[in-house]
Amino acid sequence: MPFVHVQTYSGRTPEQKIACAKAIVEAVHKHLGLPPDVVQVLFSDVEKADWFNGDRLGVVAPKAAPAPAPAAAPAAAPRAAPVPAGVKK
Repeated sequence: MPFVHVQTYSGRTPEQKIACAKAIVEAVHKHLGLPPDVVQVLFSDVEKADWFNGDRLGVVAPKAAPAPAPAAAPAAAPRAAPVPAGVKK
């Protein structure tokens, strides 16, 4: 029946894999209406040195450029001191 193969970089804990497998089995059961006991999930750990994207080693997707820092708000113009009564401007 359904077979889901999850390939990731090495380093996931058994607890993470169990939680992920349970979520996958539940999703297949919920959306395809198949009994959970027929869903198979296989995890394959891959070292970054073994994963290529084009000619780039250890990369599965290009990294997005960091977002530019927000521009600082312009400083408010200083206020003029009030002119005392009776003094001409």
